[in-house]
Amino acid sequence: MLRVGLTGGIGSGKSLVAKSFRGMQVPVIEADNLSKNLTMPGNIAFEEIKEQFGHGILSSSGEINREKLRQEIFTNEDSKKAVELILHPKIIKKIRLWFEEQKRLNQQYAVAVVPLLVEANLQAEFDKIITVECKEKYQIQRVINRDNCTETDVKKIIGSQANRKDRIKFSDNVIENNDSIEYLNRETEKLNKILLGE
Repeated sequence: MLRVGLTGGIGSGKSLVAKSFRGMQVPVIEADNLSKNLTMPGNIAFEEIKEQFGHGILSSSGEINREKLRQEIFTNEDSKKAVELILHPKIIKKIRLWFEEQKRLNQQYAVAVVPLLVEANLQAEFDKIITVECKEKYQIQRVINRDNCTETDVKKIIGSQANRKDRIKFSDNVIENNDSIEYLNRETEKLNKILLGE
């Protein structure tokens, strides 16, 4: 079974490509969802993050204030490394177990969406890497619309991620998401046929 990693910068369209794969009955797991689950109250990563940053990182409901944590990560390199050390090993372990399960289910390939695949040097975890790319102006607009944040905030996040050249260097396939959703779906369908060996 092929272990496929799907990556790309913030606002590039990874979720849309993942949705397209799901529509073709391809198994998909998303690192962001794993991260959210791991940091919910009662999970070990929640306790570790609370210990690292104190009760000030919690919302009034007692959960981790994700906006506050994101600001901390993107303004403090030590905080970023601390959170990565807590989360990355746990996320990768879950993805490995999930790939094993898909193999037992006789899937021909399965897709893990990992935004920081290149930044975290996780290339060896995958047999194929697909990168979703788009023009920076589209990235900025999409993230502003989605997260209700400022252009400065988005540019800061983009600057903290791997650049286009580095992501493409490690990619087996690149999807350019500068067109319509229909175009994106067609490109994903083409990739599905390639990955199935058709």
